[in-house]
Amino acid sequence: MRYASTTQYYVQAAQDDPLRSVDVYLPEGQQEITGDVLVFVHGGAWRVGDKGDHANIPTYFERSDSPPTVLIPNYRLSHHPNHPERIGTVHPTHIVDVVRALLWMKASARGPLRVFLAGHSCGAHILSFVLCNLEGLDSQLTQDELELFASLRNDVVGYAFLDGIYDLVDMIDEYPDYAFFVEKAFGNDRALWTAASVTRVPGVTIDMSKRLLVAHSREDELLTTRQSKLWFDFHSDKAEVTFDEVTLQGKHDECLQNEQLGVLLSRFIGGQ
Repeated sequence: MRYASTTQYYVQAAQDDPLRSVDVYLPEGQQEITGDVLVFVHGGAWRVGDKGDHANIPTYFERSDSPPTVLIPNYRLSHHPNHPERIGTVHPTHIVDVVRALLWMKASARGPLRVFLAGHSCGAHILSFVLCNLEGLDSQLTQDELELFASLRNDVVGYAFLDGIYDLVDMIDEYPDYAFFVEKAFGNDRALWTAASVTRVPGVTIDMSKRLLVAHSREDELLTTRQSKLWFDFHSDKAEVTFDEVTLQGKHDECLQNEQLGVLLSRFIGGQ
């Protein structure tokens, strides 16, 4: 089973902006977005990375009897020394862009959806906000978008968090040198880092009907399992959550090019 790919713009007013586009991989013979859909949100410290770097992900399902549609969105990135125009992109812009990509998917679908969301590194941080639907996003979306988002959340079956970042304050305590990229995306006020960490926001509620997977490669050279274990513990008394530090193999970025990622995602979608 092969895939046919197209690139779509999920914000119609930004059709010259590749950072607001999404690559759509449809299984051979399928003409529309429907049924099982895997959405993969890339990492890159909120400042680098591209959907095209992960074109290998659909290949993991080519031998499946029921391959999912795969969507890989881009989102606007924060300041980088080589890209000074990104200086205005700060939290929660990254999250809002991913939400709008999901809304485009929902509006484009033809038929019922079973959506599986997977995020790597800061992509996992982005999905932590999608999961918890924190009030801070409400002011960034129109009423029509909020209503569609509420409907979309009913279509989401599960979330897979891969080698992720969840608590910015804790991460900087462990890795003080990482403050340089956190400040570009969130500002240099520790209070802002706290507000952007789901684990530190009072009264967060979790939809206990969702399937949650927290996975981490033991060979990750950029993040220890500390963040992933913290995220697992945060959910362990609120929802059904699986912790896996065995299946993913390789360094922080290399684990995404390893076929074990396909094993992990196939199990996740299959409910194992």
